[in-house]
Amino acid sequence: MMENIIINNHAFNQIETWLTNFKKEVLTEIDGMKNLKSDDETYYTAEQTAEILGISKKTLYNLNNNREITYSKAAGKCFYTKKNVKDFLQRNTYKSKYEIESETLSNLIRYQDAKSLF
Repeated sequence: MMENIIINNHAFNQIETWLTNFKKEVLTEIDGMKNLKSDDETYYTAEQTAEILGISKKTLYNLNNNREITYSKAAGKCFYTKKNVKDFLQRNTYKSKYEIESETLSNLIRYQDAKSLF
């Protein structure tokens, strides 16, 4: 069962004003969130990308031609996302001697454990 609550006009107007302002604030926040994009979606020009990687534009274009870095092309210009640059660097990461030794030891232990099951 629903109860009726009686409030005076002044109190009602205050609540209505507060709710209207709250609604505006929420809608403004939502609009702002729609315009946000992931940091990985930031696009860089070839010049900016070459500078970030510390290489020449010619070297960057060689990477393009060899399909070693992902890029987009629009209006004859190449563009790279931050994710493209991060992925390129990740694929070209060399492990330290310690990491290699640690992985080898882990694999050896796993191999010995698996071998003992048979």
